[in-house]
Amino acid sequence: MTEEAYNAALKALLDKRASVPCSRCGFNQFELQPAYTALPLMPDCQAPSSYGPAIPCAVVACKNCGNLSFHSAAHLGLLRPAEPIPPAPGLA
Repeated sequence: MTEEAYNAALKALLDKRASVPCSRCGFNQFELQPAYTALPLMPDCQAPSSYGPAIPCAVVACKNCGNLSFHSAAHLGLLRPAEPIPPAPGLA
């Protein structure tokens, strides 16, 4: 993630007021991770190796307990696909 992308993600999180205390320990200091991750969408749990599309996410960690929270890059306005991404088979 570039510094510009990091700053855009941090601003988007703050603009969305995603700064409430940690849901696990109540601590109120977090750290935005310097890279995105993707959560795979699976059509079912019977075939975990057949991953389909994924949700790109910004990752935030609690500075006290390390609890992780994932925030959809699209919902933060950080991802603008040229066309809609179709859902994975079986998830529609």
